[in-house]
Amino acid sequence: MKSKALLFFIILTLLSCKPEQETPKLSGLLWGGQGNRLLIELLADSTEVKDTLLINHEGKFFWKPDTFIAGIYRIHKNETQKLTILMRPDKEYYIDGQYF
Repeated sequence: MKSKALLFFIILTLLSCKPEQETPKLSGLLWGGQGNRLLIELLADSTEVKDTLLINHEGKFFWKPDTFIAGIYRIHKNETQKLTILMRPDKEYYIDGQYF
């Protein structure tokens, strides 16, 4: 009887444990425009690797990089619409904006 109770307790404990969800490093809401993606790039990176931020049907987006490097980032839709932001590893960032 004790072994069944112990087994039940272990199963209940395992089921109640949820993995901790990471909060996005960058998230936001863009409204009043068209398009479904933004590009983000680390300006000091010599490899010129860009990441794509997908914007959903509500205008929301988020970015959870596998590896984050502190520095100056540029977020842009095209060459005329750019945002430059200094991002640190100990902060999360939220952008609430409107398209031009």
